[in-house]
Formats: sequence, structure tokens, C-alpha cells
Amino acid sequence: KAGRFITDSEIIKLIEATNGNFYSILRIEAGYLMGMRKTEFNLIELSHFEFKDNKVFINIPAENTKIRKARRVPVPQALLSRLMEAYEVSKSNNGRYLIPSITRPKGSTKEGVIDYSNPGTSWDASWRRIKKRANVKCRFHDLKYVCATKLIHKGVPTPIVAKYVGTSEEVLNKIYIQANSDSEDRFITALNPVTNSVTSLNRAKRGEVNNA
Repeated sequence: KAGRFITDSEIIKLIEATNGNFYSILRIEAGYLMGMRKTEFNLIELSHFEFKDNKVFINIPAENTKIRKARRVPVPQALLSRLMEAYEVSKSNNGRYLIPSITRPKGSTKEGVIDYSNPGTSWDASWRRIKKRANVKCRFHDLKYVCATKLIHKGVPTPIVAKYVGTSEEVLNKIYIQANSDSEDRFITALNPVTNSVTSLNRAKRGEVNNA
């Protein structure tokens, strides 16, 4: 199923609708800038990080991917600071996962219990609230669609993009780069402008650790 192209302004609205929530912003950025699926990102362990030549990579195990193929994903500079902050927080708490499990009694407004030894997989309700506040109708997977499409239109070879976002070249050509005439100009938009907008917003908002 073809994705919906989320505009730069809609992405910023989604980030704003997190109310500065640290982990929600991190998830949205990972979808948009790294083409990660929700499950892939939720299950990242600290042991999956690789530090080499002043660069940071995340090694995603095959069992955590939809196509059951492991991949090595470089972390873009725009996401590096926030991602490493999450890494250091989990590490300092003797954690296993990058995104911790946060639980609270149903209907409670109190801060949740944070468990860094279990993954934070229960984010769907928060994602629905974020979309509602932002008034943006989309799937989380559409962020992956935007990432892949922009890389293709920036001239990155299809095999590299397919490997980066974790899909086949066939699917990439058939679904991800179906450009509609009314959105062609948006497809060609460079990554940097919205990346800069997102990171500027992030610097202005220091998030909490609880669910959005």
C-alpha cells in the first residue's frame, strides 16, 4: 500500500503535538530521518549500537525487521544528539533498551514507572493522541515513506535507499516513489530545511520521559 506524503509543516505539527515529550519526538524523528518502523525502533537495544570512525550506527537484527533481513543504519547528524542522550540515560540506569517501558495505572495522571530493562512498545495510544492534537491524518509508516522518497529524489541510488529503510528494491520502485503531479514539488524538497526546523524545535523543547 502506497504511503501518504507527509509535508514538512505536518511533521513539525506532529512534533509540536508531543508537548515536548522526549521519547515521542525521538520516535517521530527516527521514522522521518531513518525510515524506521515503530517496532524496529522500539526494540533497539544498547548492544545494537556501533561506534566507528566518529560515526554511530545501529545494527537492527533480522528478527526485528519486517523482511527478516538484518541491516546497519547510520545515524544522521540531525538525530545524533537526542539519540545519544537516550542511550546515555538508559546506560546510566543499567538498561537494556534505548526506549524504556513506561507504565501507569489506567486513567492515572501521575508519572509512570520507568523500566529500562523492557522495551517501550506500548506507544500506540500516545501516537493516536499526537495525531489528533496535530490534526494530521497519517500512519507512522508514512514517515518511512517520506524518508525513502526524499532520499530517492535527492539522487541516492535505489539499492542504497532500499537497504537503509529496510525494504526490497521492487517494493521501493512500486510503492515508495509513486509521485503524484500535485506533490512532485514536495517530493523534491531537500532534507535539510525540515531537519533544521525539527532540530531547532527540539532545542527549544526539553521533553519529559513519560508517554505523550
